[in-house]
Amino acid sequence: MKRILVIMALAGSFLAAGCSPQESAAPPALLSAEEGRYSILFIFEESTPIEETSAYTNEVLDKAMKKDLLYGSAITTQAEKFGLEVESYPVIVIMDSREIVLKAYSEKEALAFLEEQ
Repeated sequence: MKRILVIMALAGSFLAAGCSPQESAAPPALLSAEEGRYSILFIFEESTPIEETSAYTNEVLDKAMKKDLLYGSAITTQAEKFGLEVESYPVIVIMDSREIVLKAYSEKEALAFLEEQ
């Protein structure tokens, strides 16, 4: 059974466990626990309407589920709490069981990565 974790607001203690100064280091609490599957973190600006976040995330999550690659997902507006540097929003961070494997600034880039898997 797939576990899908959708988080709109994350507790401070949960975030503190995931902080990392290394760009390739993923928040440990959000890593995939299953080899061959990915956790996906979507990061939006606080002012992004929920309808826009849903439209942006649905296609990526659908692709990951259809290919049986999804372990879990999270949505947040607080990249800095995860120790991640963000050039622009939205951002899609795909993690395996050890590290960040892709940081994409477009859903097309994330979809292309998932298609190759």
